[in-house]
Amino acid sequence: MNLGLLFTISSIYLALSGLGILIAPVTMLAGALDPTALVAIDAFRGFGGALLGIAIILWMARNSEASKARDGIVLGNTVGFAFATVFSVLSRLHGYPMFGWVFIVLNLVLTIGFFMASKASMSASAASRAG
Repeated sequence: MNLGLLFTISSIYLALSGLGILIAPVTMLAGALDPTALVAIDAFRGFGGALLGIAIILWMARNSEASKARDGIVLGNTVGFAFATVFSVLSRLHGYPMFGWVFIVLNLVLTIGFFMASKASMSASAASRAG
């Protein structure tokens, strides 16, 4: 998969998720938390802000050349989406609504995409630094 396309897709996904969390955190939690738990909702909104920050990094890096910084972005997203997949599965097993499978599939596809891209990207980056 083209790394620029992968950055673009994941940027849009994270931006939409982050905005959803900031605007409607109780809806995004889908009954997983008591709506009166204001401290948890505020913490969840902080997570939404972090997702927006990552989305901006990905958007800005979508056309970048091979570099250690881009390798770090790819590796960070591989690890991040892998953990998101695992914890999405655990949430679903503990009663998270059925639409949770959508997030599981999206996170898994992005994990695989970033993993595959990391092999090609890091190889190209190492070759360009050596030559």
